[in-house]
Amino acid sequence: MKKVNDSGNAVNISNFKLLLDTATSYKLDYKPSNPDLTVLALTAKWNSADDSQELINTAKEKSIPLIHNREASFSTLSKTITRSLNNFNSIQILPSTKASAKSIADSIRGMSKYVPKVKPVTVDPVTQKVNPPEPDLHISTSHQSYVMRVDSFNKFIQLLIQEPLYVPAETDITIDALTTLYNDLKALNNNIGGILSPVSNARIARNESLYNKSTGMYQIQKLVKKYVISLYGATSPKTKLITKIKFTNRII
Repeated sequence: MKKVNDSGNAVNISNFKLLLDTATSYKLDYKPSNPDLTVLALTAKWNSADDSQELINTAKEKSIPLIHNREASFSTLSKTITRSLNNFNSIQILPSTKASAKSIADSIRGMSKYVPKVKPVTVDPVTQKVNPPEPDLHISTSHQSYVMRVDSFNKFIQLLIQEPLYVPAETDITIDALTTLYNDLKALNNNIGGILSPVSNARIARNESLYNKSTGMYQIQKLVKKYVISLYGATSPKTKLITKIKFTNRII
């Protein structure tokens, strides 16, 4: 089953509106006994999914300048961490402490190894053919997401604070400067999180409206088509108006 991206979801919602309008055009002919197929029920289902999609689109648009700002702010973080780490390594401290600092710095800079996640072997239910395992998206042990990088940055600063010999002359890598940078980056994450958090709930609601196995748009449109076929016959031009409307399914 194909994975449906956001544009594909929008097409499904748009096509459901077309299906709704087509069913409405049948006027008094269209009187299904199934209450889920009435024009009123179809309208409510379309409105629910469309409202969720609008919320998703609006939040994405609002987040774009913030995301660009965050990318720019994070762009020099790795170099700053490297300079700070080199300064830290230049002072007389335990090798184990230097190793800890490097480990945290690597998690910020994304230098940890990537571990491939492998999908399990599956068997085709029809042909009984064994499908070989496929590599999934790589998962970095460095957790190089913006939130995790900031969290590691905080750990890095806390380690520096424990070493009184870390007093760099370069003002941009002092503990005060690094702390200020940390607070700024954390604030950027929080601002974007505040905008994108509702998107997750809206996406869940939209996907439920579209792909619920019993009540989702994808299932309902199939029932509508079957009803119209029973109403006019499979070869009727009126039937073809609605059966030609395409939808893509996905698993949720």
